[in-house]
Amino acid sequence: MKNNEALQILKSALEMPSFTFTSNFTEIVNSMSDFVIDKRILNEIGRNNIGEALILIDTYLFEKTAFKQFYFMSDLERFNFDEEIGLTIDEIKNILKVGLLEFQTVKDLLGNTTSYCQHWENQRRVNVRIERTLMEKLKADRTILLVLKKESIKANLGYYFKFTIKEYTEPRNYNHDFEPDDNGYHSSYEKYGGYNGYDDDAIDYAFEGDQSNIWNVN
Repeated sequence: MKNNEALQILKSALEMPSFTFTSNFTEIVNSMSDFVIDKRILNEIGRNNIGEALILIDTYLFEKTAFKQFYFMSDLERFNFDEEIGLTIDEIKNILKVGLLEFQTVKDLLGNTTSYCQHWENQRRVNVRIERTLMEKLKADRTILLVLKKESIKANLGYYFKFTIKEYTEPRNYNHDFEPDDNGYHSSYEKYGGYNGYDDDAIDYAFEGDQSNIWNVN
């Protein structure tokens, strides 16, 4: 068995909550050709340092695979939507099949704390991101309506789904007519959708029907 295949099997087993190390896994590790890395993994597992063992495996896979992917789109769990709106946080958890969203603060490459947090499940290849300010609001009010957006991302070890949670804001509806004013003027927003707050007549006559002209108005 190749090193990468053996490590993938061992990694999947280590990520299971009920993991128990058996002789079968010892044989898998011993089948690897890299003597140093397998001894280090066995030592960490023997000390019950599962986290350290997983770090060793991830580091080895990253360095030895030359950015070849391990997770294809066909390997990922199916989520039949691109965007869902008007959801509560509990409804989002049900959609993602997550019992607990364990959000961790995300840092950039320089070690600076970013404005968002993330929940990551490597085995399911699921990443959930949320702004820290919104997360704090949800702690006080779980009924806040949200938007859940899905993206497929190709990373060093293959594909994963990135889910972004944002607060839902009711879209402003311009598709209605206003009552005529004292001079009988009748405003409509149907043609340009109320672009930048101007009605259709203003864009047609004052801006010659060109919405780009509005950007120069103070």
